[in-house]
Amino acid sequence: MKIGKQMNLTQNKLNCAFETDPDPNFFFESTQHTEAISRLKFISNDRGINIGVLTGEIGSGKTLLCKLLARSINYSSRIVYIPSSNISYEAILDTIIYQLSGVRKAAELQMDRYLIHNEFEKILNDYIIATGSHLIIVLDECQMISTECLKNLKCLTNSNEAHSSVSLIFCGQPEFNQTLNQCPTVAQRVGLMYYLPYLKEDDIAPYIEFRLNKIDKKSEIQSEAISMIYRFSRGCPREINKVCKIAFEYMEREDTLCFSNELIDMIISDIQQQKLCMPVQAF
Repeated sequence: MKIGKQMNLTQNKLNCAFETDPDPNFFFESTQHTEAISRLKFISNDRGINIGVLTGEIGSGKTLLCKLLARSINYSSRIVYIPSSNISYEAILDTIIYQLSGVRKAAELQMDRYLIHNEFEKILNDYIIATGSHLIIVLDECQMISTECLKNLKCLTNSNEAHSSVSLIFCGQPEFNQTLNQCPTVAQRVGLMYYLPYLKEDDIAPYIEFRLNKIDKKSEIQSEAISMIYRFSRGCPREINKVCKIAFEYMEREDTLCFSNELIDMIISDIQQQKLCMPVQAF
C-alpha cells in the first residue's frame, strides 16, 4: 500500500484535528500540561514573582501554553510575546515597545542601547505603571539567548516600581538551564520553574479522541496502534500529530475512522524510511 497514492494531502486544514501549529483550541488537559499552565497563570497573577521558567523538549507544547496564557490574561495585565529569543537585547526592547505602543523605535534611535532603554522606561511608565497594570514578557525559544542578554533582561525588574509591574517568563528547551546557571544573579530571581514532560502512554488514546471530538469525529483506535504511536513519538505531541494527521487524511479518503494496527505501522515505517533517505548535510 503506497501512502502517496492513497491520500489527498491537500485536504482543507479546517477538517484536520492534527495540525502541528500550536492552537489553544486544541489544548489537551493532560496532568503535566494542566500543571504547567497553572504555574504560568500563577506567575502572571503574582506581581511578586520577577522571573518564571518553563522548559521542555522539542514539540512538548510549550508555545501552545504561551498562547493559552495570553488568552487568559485579565484586564489588569498586558502580555508581550517574543517568539524567538535569538535576537539582541535592543531588538527585544524594540519589540516590547512596539507591542505596547504600536510604534517601532529601533531605526529612529539607531539601535542605541541607552536610547532604546530610555524609550522602554517611558513606555513602561505610560502604558503600565501609570495604569496600574502588570507587564508579562514571554520569551520563547530562550535556549538561544545569550548570557549578556539574559543579564540585561534581568535589569528590567530591578527598580522598585518595576518590581510589581514587570514579570519575565522564559520558555524553551532544557539547554536554557545551562545558560541560567552561568548567571547566578538571574537564577536567584527565578520564583517558579517547571519542566514539561512528554505525554504518557496512557494519554495517547484520550489525546487522539479529544482532538477528533473537537471536529465532531469519532474513531476506533486499536490497542497496538496506540503502543506503536507511543514508541515512535515517545509521547511528543508534535510527533503524535504527524502520524495521526497522515492517518486521518487516509481514513477520510477511505471513508473510515479506524486507527488500525496495519495503517499506523505503514505510516510509521514510511516516515522512518523517508528519514533514512534524507541527505546528510556537510559541515
